[in-house]
Amino acid sequence: MFKEKNTAAHGRNIIVTSAIVALCAFAASPAEAQQASVVVAQGIGWQRVVEPAASNVAAYGAAATDRDIIVVNSAAGLENAPLPATVKDMLRDDFIDPNVAISTAGVQEAVMIDLAVAEAIADGTAESEYAAFIEPDEPGEGEVSVEWGCDTGWRDREWQVYDQSFGSNRGMQSNTSQRALQASVNFSGHASVFLGYKYKKTRFCLPYVAWFRHVRVAGEANFDGSNLTASSSYASTTLQHQWRQEFGRLFDFSRTFFVGPLPVHAGVMLPFGLGFDVALDLGLGVQLDIPLRGSVFFNYTCDFGGCDETPGTSGTDADVDVINGNSVQVGDVGASASGSANIQIRPYFWAELVGYLYHREVASAGFGIEAGLPVRAGAYIGNFGDANADGSSERVDGYFADVNAEASLYFTYDLAGFSDAIGLDWSLSVDLFPGWRIYTLEDDDDVFRGRAGLVTIRKNLWFTYGTLGTNEHSMFSPVVSGDRTPIIGVSTSFAISPRYCHPFKDAMTYLVTWPDGSTDELTQPSKDLPARFNASWDTIDPATLRIRPLEDEAGRTYDVEVGANTTVYEVQPVSMVPPPSPSSVSVPAQVSPCSTCTARVTWTASPITQSYDVQRRENSGAWTDYTSTPASVRNLEVPTNRLGLFMYRVRSCNNYGCSPWRQSSTMQVGTKPGTPTLSVQSQLCYGLNDVTWTSVASADRYKLWRTPSSAWSSALKVYDGTSRSFFSNVGSDVWYRVQACNAVGCGALSSAKKAARLNTCY
Repeated sequence: MFKEKNTAAHGRNIIVTSAIVALCAFAASPAEAQQASVVVAQGIGWQRVVEPAASNVAAYGAAATDRDIIVVNSAAGLENAPLPATVKDMLRDDFIDPNVAISTAGVQEAVMIDLAVAEAIADGTAESEYAAFIEPDEPGEGEVSVEWGCDTGWRDREWQVYDQSFGSNRGMQSNTSQRALQASVNFSGHASVFLGYKYKKTRFCLPYVAWFRHVRVAGEANFDGSNLTASSSYASTTLQHQWRQEFGRLFDFSRTFFVGPLPVHAGVMLPFGLGFDVALDLGLGVQLDIPLRGSVFFNYTCDFGGCDETPGTSGTDADVDVINGNSVQVGDVGASASGSANIQIRPYFWAELVGYLYHREVASAGFGIEAGLPVRAGAYIGNFGDANADGSSERVDGYFADVNAEASLYFTYDLAGFSDAIGLDWSLSVDLFPGWRIYTLEDDDDVFRGRAGLVTIRKNLWFTYGTLGTNEHSMFSPVVSGDRTPIIGVSTSFAISPRYCHPFKDAMTYLVTWPDGSTDELTQPSKDLPARFNASWDTIDPATLRIRPLEDEAGRTYDVEVGANTTVYEVQPVSMVPPPSPSSVSVPAQVSPCSTCTARVTWTASPITQSYDVQRRENSGAWTDYTSTPASVRNLEVPTNRLGLFMYRVRSCNNYGCSPWRQSSTMQVGTKPGTPTLSVQSQLCYGLNDVTWTSVASADRYKLWRTPSSAWSSALKVYDGTSRSFFSNVGSDVWYRVQACNAVGCGALSSAKKAARLNTCY
C-alpha cells in the first residue's frame, strides 16, 4: 500500500516509474562474490552441490574440506537423492505430496543436507564426530528438556546477507541504423537483503538440515535528474526487433554461514539492464524525450509462492514525476498509406534483487522491478466492419499515436532446475493516484516482453488521432448490435463494443444520444464485455440513436468534434397487433362555403400506429378513399368550396393491420335556402290553375306539395325540380305549398294557396 505524502507532487503523478528503481541498472560496483558452489550431479527433485573448502575454514579450521550438500525440493527428490535411508526416514514426514516440486503455500521449498553429516547419523558416529556442533535447545525453544534430548521440529531464523548504500551517475547510449536510445541516470539509495531459513536437530541436538524459506528485500532509491531519450525511423515497411542488454550488477555479494556443521553459502545480487522492443509494418517515426524524477521505497518478502508486503511495512511507496509536456512526439502517418498499419516501440529499464543459497540455480528467490514507456502508433484504411448493422461495411480512414508510462513488479525464482518470473499485484490503491490504473497485460500488448497476466500500473501520457481523408467513419466509431426492428412495448437489449480494428483493449465509456435529444453514458464492464442497454418504443415511428466514445479506462479522451467517431443506428419499431381506433374524429358542425376556404378534420392519437387512413362521404353517397397520413399527422384541411353535408372516418394502421373505422359527425357546408313566395292564378275555366313562385338564393331545386284540406300531414309532393311554375287542373278545390332546396337541405314551406274548381268556363 502506498503511503500518503503531504506534498503536492505526490498527488500529481505518483508511481508508474517506481519501477525505475531499475535505473540502478546504471550504477555498477565491484563484485564481492566469493568462490561459488558448484552443482556436480542432479536428478529428479534433487541436486548435489560441492561447497569449496575455502568457504568452511572458519568452522573446520585445518580440517576444512570440500563439503557435499544434497539439495532436495520434493518427496520424489527425497526418495531419489543419494542419502542414507535413516535420514530419509527422519525427513519423509516433512514432504507432503510426492508430485509437488515447488509449494506455493510456503510449506515446502528446498532442503539442504550435509552428506557427510547424514552418513555419520546413519552409522551412529555423528554424536561424537560432530560434538563441537551440538546445540542444546534454548529455553522455550523445544518441547523436550536437555536431559532427554532435543525437539526435532523446525526452528525459524532470518540472516541479513547485505546492507549497504550505493550511488551512481551514469550515461548510456545505443545507436544503430534502426534506433537511437540514450539514458542519463542519477541514482542513489540503500538496500538490505535478508535470507529466511529453518533448520532441524537430531534427538541429540545436532543440527543437520536447513530449509530455505524466503528472501526479504528492502530499500529505497532516488533518481532525480534522470532522463530517457529514444527515437526510431525506418525506411523499411516491416520490422520486428528486440534489444536487451544486462550491463552488470550493482552488487554481487556472498558469504558462508553455518547451521551446525552444515555450511550454507548465501549470496545476493542486483543485475540490471536496459531494453528496447519495436515492431512495425509501416514507416512511422517516433521520438521520446522524457525527464524523470522521484524516489521509491520497497519492502517485500519473497518465497517460491511469490512476493508479499513484509508484515508491518508498506510494500511499495513512491513519489514519481514523469514530465512529458511537449517532449513526446510521434511522426504523422502519410495519407498515401493503404490498409492497416501499426508500430509499437517500448524502451524499458529493469533490475532484480536476488537472494540465493549455494548457487543461483540451486535455490534463489528475487524481486524485480521494470519501468517501461510503451508507445503505439498506426493507421487503419479500408473496410473494417459494419458498425451500424445496415448490411454494409463502412470505410475507415484514420491514424492514432499513444504514449504510456508503465511499471511492473515481478517475482523470480530458480529451484533445482525450475525457474520462472511471475508478475505481482501492486499493493496499492490506485484511487489515491489519479490517472494511474492497474493493468493486466495480454500477450500482444508488448512486442516481445509481453506476458499474459503480468500486472503493471500504467498511465496514459499522451494520445492523439485524426482522419486522413473525408470518410464518415473512424476506427473509434463503435459497433452497435441489437434488433433494428424491435417490437413496440417490448424491452430490447442493445450492445456497444469497439470495432475489431480499434487499436486499444481498454474498457470504453460511450455517450448514447436518444431520439428526443437526451443522453446517457454507458461503460463496458470490462475490456472483454460490451456495454449494454435496454430500450423500448411506444410507437412505430423510426428512431435514430447516436453513439460515440467519450473516454477509456486508460485515460484517453476522444474529440467530440470528430463526427466520424459517431455511429448512427436506425431503429424501425414494429407491432405484432393492429393498433386501436382513434377514440374520436372531430369536424366543425357548420362552415360557410368558399371557393378557397378549408375546414379542419382532427382525430386523437392511437398507439403503435404507423399511418392513418381517411375516407369521406358527401351527403348520402358512398364512402370514398380520401387520403393516408403518417402517424405524426392527425389533422386535415378539407375544402369547403361547395354546399353539402360531409362526414369523415379514420382508422389506424401499422405493419400488422388496421383498426376499425372511427366516424365523425356531419359537417354542414353552407345553409338551407329561404322560403319562396307562392302564387296560384285560376284560368277561370273549370279546374285550370297556374301555380308560380319566386326564386330563392342558393336554391338549386324546388318542391311543390298539395293537399285537399288543411291537414298537411298527408300532403302529396307533386313537383321536384328547378322550374318555378306548375300547371294544375284540379277536380275540386286543393291547397298548394312550396319549399326551396339545395345540397344542405330544404327550407321552410311557403304559405298555403288554394287552387279553385269552377263549374263553368268563361
